[in-house]
Amino acid sequence: MEYVKALAITIGYSVDVFIASVSFGLMIRKLTSKKIIGISLIFAINQSVTAWLSYQLFDSIAGYLECINHWISFVALLLIGIFMLIHSYHNVEFDQKESKIRWVLVLLVSVAAATDIWSLATKDTLVQIVEWIGILIIGIEAILSAVLGILLGHYLGVRYRYKSEFAAGILLIVLAIKLLFVGVFRCT
Repeated sequence: MEYVKALAITIGYSVDVFIASVSFGLMIRKLTSKKIIGISLIFAINQSVTAWLSYQLFDSIAGYLECINHWISFVALLLIGIFMLIHSYHNVEFDQKESKIRWVLVLLVSVAAATDIWSLATKDTLVQIVEWIGILIIGIEAILSAVLGILLGHYLGVRYRYKSEFAAGILLIVLAIKLLFVGVFRCT
């Protein structure tokens, strides 16, 4: 029963990965397996490592991070979303040429999306089941969510080419606001 509960709880957190991946899929004109695998692995590794660290450090610092992680996510995703909005206005020929994947931006977004794992991995999932199975569940869900998000975002970006980077920035800002509200309500 603990595995079913763990799976259900972690699915809620993989939604953040899905939303962030859609924003990257919107910017990809020529979809390659390298881009899909690269983005998905960055998200999965980041989610898994954050879960493992929160499990290991819960007694010392994770309890403190639980009520500030949503602020970290909010600020990071808001700034990245604003950067993407500004960049979309300066990129006049965006629809005519392939935009390059900014791997540092993927890493930053994955870190911001993974900060919510601090509360999940410590209380609800990894404490109740075997640690490595919980981390494996989180990693697999992150990969699947990222692949689905990239594919959906790519489809929408190709179909509706107009200002897809602008839409990606808006999506990240909405994700930032969602993480802030969920975190504030959890800590009050």
